[in-house]
Amino acid sequence: MHHFIRQAVQIELRLCGIGYEFKRRIPIYFRGRLIESRECRLLTIEDKVLLTAIAVREITDLYRNRFKRYLRLLDLNIGLMANFHSTSLEIETLRV
Repeated sequence: MHHFIRQAVQIELRLCGIGYEFKRRIPIYFRGRLIESRECRLLTIEDKVLLTAIAVREITDLYRNRFKRYLRLLDLNIGLMANFHSTSLEIETLRV
């Protein structure tokens, strides 16, 4: 289901003329050397905002902390968690 949500969000961004990049993996460096890369499947919007489109019963601290870690790894300050689980869209803003 997440795949369909992500695709719908990308279509909306494109139709609105908003630039974005779909990140499948995030490289992790230590002292300038690549150690590994992590799967993430997130959208960066105009290189300023990180967006995750999810469908979970509740946005828990586990989700928030993981998302904040991705914000730091991508050197971004603000992110949006869009939860499509219920009948109304829940959007949570996170800052680091």
